[in-house]
Amino acid sequence: MGPEQREAFDQLKRLAIEAPVLTFFRPELPTRLETDASRNATAGVLWQEQPDQTWKPVGFFSKTMAPAERAYPIQDRELLAVVQSLEHFYPELLGQKFDVITDHEALVHFSTKRLLSVRQIRWSDFLAQFDIRFLYRPGRLNVVADALSRKTAELPTVKAREAEERTVTLIPPERLGFATDSLDPTAAGNLPPQNFSPEPKPTRPLVLRATSALQTPEDQGIQQTPDQDRPELDPNSVPKGAELVSLIRQENLLQDLGTHGTRLIVPAQTSDKQTFLQTALIREAHEPQIFAHAGQNKVIKLLQRDFYWPRMKEDIRRYIRNCHDCRRNKTPRDKTPGLLHPLPVPTSVWEHVECDGKDMPKDRYGYDYVWTFVCKLSRIIATLPGKKNDTAEVLASRYFRYLYRFFGMPLVWISDNAGQFISAFLAEINRLTGTKHRHGSSLHPQTQGGVEVTNQYLDQKLRFYVTKHQDNWSSLLPALDFAHNSSWHSSTDMAPLKVALGRDIRNPLSLPPTDKTAATGPAARARELVQTAQETQEDARNAATAAQERQKEQANRKRRPTDFAIGDRVFLSRKGFATNAPTTRLDNQWSGPFVILEERGHSYVLQLPRPSHIGLPACQLLDQPLFLTSR
Repeated sequence: MGPEQREAFDQLKRLAIEAPVLTFFRPELPTRLETDASRNATAGVLWQEQPDQTWKPVGFFSKTMAPAERAYPIQDRELLAVVQSLEHFYPELLGQKFDVITDHEALVHFSTKRLLSVRQIRWSDFLAQFDIRFLYRPGRLNVVADALSRKTAELPTVKAREAEERTVTLIPPERLGFATDSLDPTAAGNLPPQNFSPEPKPTRPLVLRATSALQTPEDQGIQQTPDQDRPELDPNSVPKGAELVSLIRQENLLQDLGTHGTRLIVPAQTSDKQTFLQTALIREAHEPQIFAHAGQNKVIKLLQRDFYWPRMKEDIRRYIRNCHDCRRNKTPRDKTPGLLHPLPVPTSVWEHVECDGKDMPKDRYGYDYVWTFVCKLSRIIATLPGKKNDTAEVLASRYFRYLYRFFGMPLVWISDNAGQFISAFLAEINRLTGTKHRHGSSLHPQTQGGVEVTNQYLDQKLRFYVTKHQDNWSSLLPALDFAHNSSWHSSTDMAPLKVALGRDIRNPLSLPPTDKTAATGPAARARELVQTAQETQEDARNAATAAQERQKEQANRKRRPTDFAIGDRVFLSRKGFATNAPTTRLDNQWSGPFVILEERGHSYVLQLPRPSHIGLPACQLLDQPLFLTSR
């Protein structure tokens, strides 16, 4: 090899451990480790896939085997290469998901091998620390690791050591004393010198050093800024926008030491002033109108083009997570806070009743409102037409006239706090009958899901039978009530009227019943009907409980538990609140933060300022408004 060839070879060796051939390790990039073992050495190469879809080496490893290691079987030598490579790249690969490429196919099935040697068991425990997957590649394609494992420069020494190990002294020299006297001492000078080297010390792993001439956009221009002669920065004098960047360049606070002059280094966080400078950069890349409160990834990409400091991504993410304006105006994309907790299933028919009212088109009788009542156990529905300007006394009179004589009064009313009118109506009912009124949480349809579904049912069925002018809907309500109450219901696995009466309700298609009264007697028949009704209601309760559990499991897949505590400050969704803005679409989506005063079951009492009550629903004009976790 001549001087030119030697110079070219040395240049190739230098390029192999410099950028752009070699790159820094980045945990977010796909990673793989290529290993190989020869007769005398092990080797490994750590690769990462770059954003341009090319694989670049991060580091190289090679080590000469000890005499005992060279005696290992082929599978153990290949596994030794994996273990030693993992030890060498331990800081980079621990906690990282990566692939190990080997040209020994048996290693692919090593994790499922049942019989292991003591050595393999020890290595298996070491491998368990890593999130690793073995992949096979033919030896002719495993070029880099194969070349590193050969180490031809040490081959003569290895061969000499192997020859020495194979040399066996059959007769010690002291046993040959009688023959050595006759030997010519000068003859020893003609013997060739022994070429056996002493046992070499373990070779030090190759240390790879990256130069400052980095070529990758991620790490280009990263240098240490000298601390001496650094001018002080007054946080109160830091301008905004383009003036900030101009000040940085003019005052030479940050020095552009990159190869291409595209990145500036922000001083290390050693004082509050320097920390403020980093925060100011994030603020100016996030809050101005031209950046429109961009998300975490967009701000990271924007600042990485011109700036760098340690833990830059972590600081940007923390700043945006705590941005007050983002919390108030952006819609969360994570799971809804608070798990679903359905109300308990009642023990008898018409014990718990859900009620709600909704607007309707004005019909020929002057009705423009409909009230819906739903039994939570049997799912019986009852609808009453009304008018928007009806008083609480009028509605109470209509309820007593059409429903009370059949069902009586429920033990518990469940409402969604639809307004002052329903509150006054329930207060009047409570005054007349002494029943309780349980307030559902504000704007929480799950509290009375039955009546919400019934309202959808009425809208759907009325479309089939209303006139063109939609002025006959009130006359259709009795028939639709019967259609619903006599039809099978999924939550109870039977018709609502069967739950209430213990038998199927007759309709025009029903066959004549068989008279059993004459055979058993009226009293026995009555007892049988009562027992049947009780068993039917028990079956309905079991079916309703199972349906609630299924609903709870399904709903909680999109929800997450919360750990709010009294004194925490939380944001409150403005959904359903009144606003002075022309449209709610462009108004703040969240208010707050407000302090949690009290925990009541799965809801919380918040400390709201008195003027904010103007924006609350009518039902929430309370001293201590109660809200569910999902709000």
